[in-house]
Amino acid sequence: MRKLIVLWLCLCGGLVYAADGLREVTDSQGNKNKVDDKGIVYTDASPAPFRDRPHASVENVNYYYNKFGTLINGGEQSDAIFMGTEILDLPEDSKNIPALKYAVSLTMKRAMDIETLNRQVPFVRHERDGKVVYRNRQMQFEVGYPARFPADDQFAGNPGKMEFAYLAMALDKPGDDGMAPAIAITAQLMKTTLEDTVRTVQGNIQKKRGVELKLMKSALRAGGKQYKGSRTVNGKSVSEEALFLTHPKGRFVYTVSFMCGDARYNEYYPHFEAVVKSLRIGPIAPLKYRLEPPPGLLKEAAEKPKKK
Repeated sequence: MRKLIVLWLCLCGGLVYAADGLREVTDSQGNKNKVDDKGIVYTDASPAPFRDRPHASVENVNYYYNKFGTLINGGEQSDAIFMGTEILDLPEDSKNIPALKYAVSLTMKRAMDIETLNRQVPFVRHERDGKVVYRNRQMQFEVGYPARFPADDQFAGNPGKMEFAYLAMALDKPGDDGMAPAIAITAQLMKTTLEDTVRTVQGNIQKKRGVELKLMKSALRAGGKQYKGSRTVNGKSVSEEALFLTHPKGRFVYTVSFMCGDARYNEYYPHFEAVVKSLRIGPIAPLKYRLEPPPGLLKEAAEKPKKK
């Protein structure tokens, strides 16, 4: 137990305390923080709602780990849980990420068991190499997109029983037609058949925007059905496409939509293709707490020189 306490102190050192001579820096995601001469990151406890900030990334994981600690100490538990969840979701391709996941897990398990975490936080996003990875474990899909595209998400249903999920991203500012090119991904429970779902979506789009979606000869994904239609906005032609896919076990229906003015359609269509290609449908392993220290970590903590 004494070794674990020593390890915890080593991992958490520098989370709260400030020091003289700190340098202000801005990381690759735009996060502003301070560092000392040894490169240790210092953050404050200002609120950090997950919808108003970049997501935890492999490249800047030290910032998010330190911010997680200051949020906990500052009483911002909700913001801390979302940030900690993003850290837990990161791929372990950096040697310090397993250690930081271990430290985060030791804290988070006091507030919430892992089953409750997976139920209460059904989707999570993290960043890597300038791209966002969005994972929805309840609706069983994952998709990636450039981090520079601002995104919004919504869902319907009770915790643990999600019935509908929506993720949309703006690719650019509105053009001469007044429309911003956009991509949206929806997932919903399969309540009837794929054909019924398609007819419902077609009817809703025609009612809301006056667009008649017609079946295309081929789809971007095998097994999918893709539709296209257009309308006139401010005297300019705007086109829409919608690709419908189903879960391998028929549990969910997924729709990937693209809307853009014809003047910029060819410019932004490759992003639609890339999102469709990145979409993974199927079960995603649940989040897990790392409750065992990475190999060699206890030894490193025990051997760390003591301050005199």
